[in-house]
Amino acid sequence: MTKQGNLNLNSYFCLLNSKLFSFWQVITSPKANRKLFPTLLMETVENFPIININKTYQQKFVDYVNQVINAKIKLEQSNQIESQIDQLVYQLYNLTEEEIKIVEGN
Repeated sequence: MTKQGNLNLNSYFCLLNSKLFSFWQVITSPKANRKLFPTLLMETVENFPIININKTYQQKFVDYVNQVINAKIKLEQSNQIESQIDQLVYQLYNLTEEEIKIVEGN
């Protein structure tokens, strides 16, 4: 685990908007529901296990966030970039292919 001060804002942004966080929120928070706009409680965010993320991965998150922002400004789709973010998060948490299928609902 890491202390909150060790991550840049874009890394938090990527983690908290990932499919992994969404999945984790649904299984740990009784108020969360994937089909509805979930209630995001501060307790849920605080309890999400943040792992140590080295500067190289954090820079990748910065780059992806900038790409998403640029796509949104241009009213372009950002699904592919968001999928790349999810893949990076899965790598960070060492998820297996089977675990990824569960997270993605496949």
